Amino acid sequence: MALVQLRELGSCDVLLPEVLFDMDFPGHYHSRIKSLTLPLPCIVGPCTSISCTLRLLGTEYRVSTTASSASDYLKTEEDDPRFRKPTTVPISSVAISSAQNDGGVFELNFKDDRYVPFEGAGAVSRWQLQLPTHFRSWDYGSLADIVFTMRYTSREGGERLTSTASGAVKTFIESVEAAGRNQGLFAVFDLRSEFATEWARAANPPTPDDAIQGRTMQLKNLQDRLPVFTRPKGQYQGSKVKAQDVWVLLSKDSWISGVSVKDESESETSLTSAEEMGGTVTWRYLGLSSKIGSWSLLFNGGSSSSVKKPQKGWMIVRYSLG
Repeated sequence: MALVQLRELGSCDVLLPEVLFDMDFPGHYHSRIKSLTLPLPCIVGPCTSISCTLRLLGTEYRVSTTASSASDYLKTEEDDPRFRKPTTVPISSVAISSAQNDGGVFELNFKDDRYVPFEGAGAVSRWQLQLPTHFRSWDYGSLADIVFTMRYTSREGGERLTSTASGAVKTFIESVEAAGRNQGLFAVFDLRSEFATEWARAANPPTPDDAIQGRTMQLKNLQDRLPVFTRPKGQYQGSKVKAQDVWVLLSKDSWISGVSVKDESESETSLTSAEEMGGTVTWRYLGLSSKIGSWSLLFNGGSSSSVKKPQKGWMIVRYSLG
């Protein structure tokens, strides 16, 4: 959702928790940033600046190897003595001008005696990205992802810390799976970017002489776009992963006035119009209970007099793990 917020509202916050680093190197501690760059895959003109401000909002790092179990490994309170917040980070915000791995400096040189941006901050961190909202010099909707390229140093904590950190990662994955069984998880699909060919065909409004009063957009193999934990042992658990709710967000003032979704069983469900968010209108259906696979969206113009093509679209699915 942070990516959607950045596209629509021009600002978002991103959290990088300790568990992300423990997934790669369990048992490493004292992780501190050496440098950070921000590749932003998007479409801009040859002489256009990205004009993105990156701010470090919060940071900390583990300084102790004390941990007797996976549950004890986790941070339990705000003033946990095993964690330290850097007293000062010389440069805590930068201006990103280029989308090509920009670090906010003219030349990233580790031999320089001066601090580079964010150097010394803890790898466990919280960030804010902000784009101009009063004037958009490029299409924020073309932003495909937010990528943090972090170079950091750490210390090896020994076999015991490695074991407890690995246990904490396992507990985290199990908690995510439990949430998926109980409350459900969310998947966000960018219709224009992830299904570009299908979007180009379906989003164009029918001509006045066209007998077809709507368009169909094929969304093949949605299950392959879900997180890896939805397919234990590498196999997708199709019978266990069920879509419970679905939302479709499209830009306002387009020719589309109705949306339906069709699942693999060819069962068609009409979505109801809901609230607006920013420059988008929303259709939703709660209580779908359908297998996630190859779906299709049906766009209908109805009595709409607009012939404008929607410039952006997303589908949000809440799904549960059986």
